[in-house]
Amino acid sequence: MRLSANRSLRRTHALTCANCGAATRITGYLETEDGPYAPYFAELHRDQGRPEVWIDVILGTWGREGAVSMDHVTFACRVGDVEDQTRPGATLVRAIGNDHPMQGVCLSREQALTHPWLPAFWEAVDFILAADDQVKGHLARG
Repeated sequence: MRLSANRSLRRTHALTCANCGAATRITGYLETEDGPYAPYFAELHRDQGRPEVWIDVILGTWGREGAVSMDHVTFACRVGDVEDQTRPGATLVRAIGNDHPMQGVCLSREQALTHPWLPAFWEAVDFILAADDQVKGHLARG
């Protein structure tokens, strides 16, 4: 499967963060050659001066005529400093829902660790980290 980003649907907006002051939220959409694949949300924060990115990806059935969308699940991770590592790392975290039905089941870390779609989530995260210039630039400014 080859992922790409639908750049025409990508949006950003400023957030107020209780911990770091100001943050940016990116809403983006991943696609494959077969059509829509997954929406994602990336929040760019600077905790204690160090960059971190919180990424949510909603996996499931998207954009197919007559497809059932009851299979949606939301995975989440934090990308940033990890103890005993010199480079940023990605760690699964509990997905926080906003009660939007599109999110489906917001997975806990424990649920995500055993979910069969975990490899697809990490593939999406790897793509976002490599292809979204704003995310990549934020982490590079460590």
